[in-house]
Amino acid sequence: MADIVCKICHDTVLSKAGICVGCCDRLGIIPMPEVTRPPRGCSKCSGMKFVRAIPREYSAYNVKVWDGSYVKDVAAPMALTHRPGRVEDKVVNLPDVRRGQGILEAWVCMSCDFVEWYCHTAAQIPIGPEFMTEVVDFTPDSPYR
Repeated sequence: MADIVCKICHDTVLSKAGICVGCCDRLGIIPMPEVTRPPRGCSKCSGMKFVRAIPREYSAYNVKVWDGSYVKDVAAPMALTHRPGRVEDKVVNLPDVRRGQGILEAWVCMSCDFVEWYCHTAAQIPIGPEFMTEVVDFTPDSPYR
């Protein structure tokens, strides 16, 4: 049986997606989650052909090594919010973009270029000012109606 070669680094890989674990970690690539968008036409033009994408965000963080620290870049699927970073000596570290809550996916209509956003696991998104999130309820009995 022939070896599968990583589509990115061309190293030998044994993965169904054809991308090695090292490249997935380095580039923030995850398996495509289940589709959340309803199977209907574009809300602008009724087109039926889309590009589905998980956008990624890029960041950097300091890593301490034996002779000091250096900056390491990271990539991760774009998310709606992130948990605050660890607290060290009463200083809060920046959030880790690799641990986002509410992974986003974008759908681009190939007819008119309109973009629709959807979120995975919305019910698990933490709510509070530290996450810059709130629940807005438009049901008839809510204060936002």
